[in-house]
Amino acid sequence: RCPALPSLAPRMASWFLWIALAVFVARELWRNIPPWMQRQLVPARILRRSAAPASETDPPQQSSGGGDSARAQGGRGVADMTSLATLAGKLSSLFNLATEKLRLEGDVGEDGEAKEPKGMDAAFLILMRLLRRIKKEAPQTRDDEFCEGAEEDKVAEVRDVHEALEGMDKLFELADWAYDEWPEEHEVEGLERKDGTGEPADDGKCRATCLRDALRGIDMDLLRHEKIALPGCVAHYVALDQKQKLAIVAVKGTSSLEDLLTDCCGVAVTEILPGPFAPSSPTEIRCHDGILTASKRLASDLTALVEDLLLPAGYKIVITGHSLGAGVAALVGILLRSTIPALEKSPPDALKVVAFASPPILDHAAAEACRDFCTTVVNQADVIPRSSLANLAVLRSVLAHAVRPRMVERGLMPEDFGSAGAFLQHLVDGDDKEKEWFMTPEEIRTAIAEALAKVPIEDPEHLYVPGTVFLLYNSWAKETADAEAAEASSDGKEKIEAADPPAHGVLRLSPAARLLRCVELDLRMVLDHLSTAYRSSLRELLRGGAGCATGEG
Repeated sequence: RCPALPSLAPRMASWFLWIALAVFVARELWRNIPPWMQRQLVPARILRRSAAPASETDPPQQSSGGGDSARAQGGRGVADMTSLATLAGKLSSLFNLATEKLRLEGDVGEDGEAKEPKGMDAAFLILMRLLRRIKKEAPQTRDDEFCEGAEEDKVAEVRDVHEALEGMDKLFELADWAYDEWPEEHEVEGLERKDGTGEPADDGKCRATCLRDALRGIDMDLLRHEKIALPGCVAHYVALDQKQKLAIVAVKGTSSLEDLLTDCCGVAVTEILPGPFAPSSPTEIRCHDGILTASKRLASDLTALVEDLLLPAGYKIVITGHSLGAGVAALVGILLRSTIPALEKSPPDALKVVAFASPPILDHAAAEACRDFCTTVVNQADVIPRSSLANLAVLRSVLAHAVRPRMVERGLMPEDFGSAGAFLQHLVDGDDKEKEWFMTPEEIRTAIAEALAKVPIEDPEHLYVPGTVFLLYNSWAKETADAEAAEASSDGKEKIEAADPPAHGVLRLSPAARLLRCVELDLRMVLDHLSTAYRSSLRELLRGGAGCATGEG
C-alpha cells in the first residue's frame, strides 16, 4: 500500500474537475462557432466523422434551391467571403485605408511611423460633454444650424409631410419582418388584419407566429423566404400583393456575426455596370465592398424572377430593408436596373427602393444619380447612415485642431496628476451653468465648417447614403423642454417617452448634405438606429405631429 495515495486523491479530483470544466467550455465554444468557420479551422475528414445529422444541427430553411456553399461562391466576379483568408484581407484593407485617410498633419513621428496624437480620447469626452451642455442651455443653436444648413444645401420646403412619407410606416413594418423574429404570438404593429371581405377582422389587430402568417393577415402571399446566414450573403423574402399588383423584396439587416462581417468589409471598390441604372447615370461606380458582394448574389437570384415573371405580369416592385438590408436593397435596385432592359425605359415606380437607416454605400455621383427611384430614411441622430471614413475624418479634425489646443491652453490635457484632476473636474462640472464655456456654440460651429472644407466630397474613397434622403428630426429646444416637463412630472410613461422622443420634423436632403457629413454626437445616436425608434418617428409624423418641416425641392 502506497502512503502517498491518500494525499494525492484530493489533488487528482481537483485536476479532474478542472479538465472536465475546460472540455465543457471548449465544447460549448465550438458549438457556437458557425459551421462555415468550423470547416476552415478543422480538417474536413474530422468534421465528417464528428458531425451530427443535418436534421439535428441545421435550422430548417426555405429556399429557392441551391446550398449555402453555392450561394457563398455566387456568380462570376463575386468573392467568397466565407474564406477566412479573404475576410482577413478585406478587413486589413479597411484598416490600412482608415489609417491613411484619418491621418492628420503631425501624426508622423521622427522615425516616419504613424503615431496617434496625445489626448484624442480625452478630447472626445470633452466634446461630448460640451455638446450635452449646448443641448441643455443653447438648444436653439443646433436647430438654427439645421435650417441654415438646409438653406446652404439649396433646400426648399416640403409642404406636405403626409404625401412625402405616405405608406412608409407600413413599408417599414415589412422591412422589419425580414429579421424574422417572432415571439410566441407577435402583435404586428402598424398593420391591420383583413378578413375575406377586406374589412378588419376581430379586434382589427394582426397577430402572427411566423412570417407567412403575418403576410397572410394583410392579404399578401409569401413567394420566397431565404434564411441564409453567411458573410457576403443576406437573408430576405419576396411577397406578393396580387390585388395591388405589388411585389415586396425585404432584406434583413444586421443581426448576426455574419452580417457584421459583411458590414465591416467597407472599403470602396469599383464596379462596372452593364448599362445605366438611371438617365445620365454613370456605368462605373464606387461602392461598399461587403454590401456589393451581398447585393450581387441577391440580384443574381432575383433577375429571372423580376424579368420573366413580375414585370411581364405587370407587378410594381419595391425593394426595402433596414440597416445592412437597406444598403443591400439600394445596390440590388441599381444592379437590376442596369441589367434588365425592360427597366431601362420604365418609370421610376416600376422598381423603387426605400432604404431605412442605410449605411454609406455609394460614391457621390452614383448616390445622386439614383434619387429618382431610391429614397433613404434617416432617423434623427442615427449613427449608421453617418458611419463613413469621411465623417470620421471630420470628427478627428475637430478634435485635433479645435478641442485639443483648447485643452492644452486650459491645462486640461491629462498628462500628470494635476492636469488629470483638472480634466476630471471639468467633466464633473460640465453641466454647471455658472462655469465658463469651454468652447462657445459658435466656435464649435466654425470648427466643424473648417473640418468639412478639408474633406473633399468627390474623393473616390468616400461613400454616401443613396438617393433622396428624408431626415426625421426633433428640435433640441422641444426635446429639452419636454425632458424638463417630464422630470417635473410623476408620470413614469411620460418620462420614458421624453428619454426617447420621436421625430417631429422632416428635412429632404441630398446624399452629401452637410447635416449628413458629420456624426451627430448625441447619447441617443445608437438608440435612434433601432427599429423601435424608426417606427415611433414615422408614426408620430404621419399622425400629424410634424412641426416645422423643410426639404429640398
